[in-house]
Amino acid sequence: MGEGVGFGVPVVRYPDGWYYSGAAETVDLSGRDTVVWRKTFELDRVERYDAVSGSKSYRTVPSRGRIEITYTVEGSSIRIHARPLDLTPGFEQVGLLNEQSAAFDDFADPTRTLVGSDFPHWLPVSGDWARLRSARLGLEWSQPVLPGASLQAGRELQPPLLDWAGLDYLFGSDFGGADYTLKVGPAR
Repeated sequence: MGEGVGFGVPVVRYPDGWYYSGAAETVDLSGRDTVVWRKTFELDRVERYDAVSGSKSYRTVPSRGRIEITYTVEGSSIRIHARPLDLTPGFEQVGLLNEQSAAFDDFADPTRTLVGSDFPHWLPVSGDWARLRSARLGLEWSQPVLPGASLQAGRELQPPLLDWAGLDYLFGSDFGGADYTLKVGPAR
């Protein structure tokens, strides 16, 4: 159910398009009392949009670099540390995607709550935090706004092609890494 890419998934925009990861290496760094894993994303797929058909495709290309994401689970929180590795110069933006199923149809920030069809495809977050909730799944997550990044909320449900909702960070060409914490728990 749903097609969200997960938490802390990087994308990088160059003048010729958005670059995604088609390959990644995951290492379990967990200890007896900690859950930690590191995933290094290879930026080796470029997104192409066909205006005639309205479809997207992802073509395998030489890598534009890697971004390492370390996930640390602490109770009901997931701490995410992102670090760029050998990114090809000339990128314009870096995104850190936090996306799950479109079942997360209840968006809130300090200024508003939007549910169902009132929650649009994309909107900027106002205030210092945002939350997505799914009453049907009984879950929600929230995350802070970060200095140097815009936080965008979005949702698309167009079966069978699109089924996602997310809170995505967008950084500029000066991206040097980021740290943030997702709070995950039962829907309230």
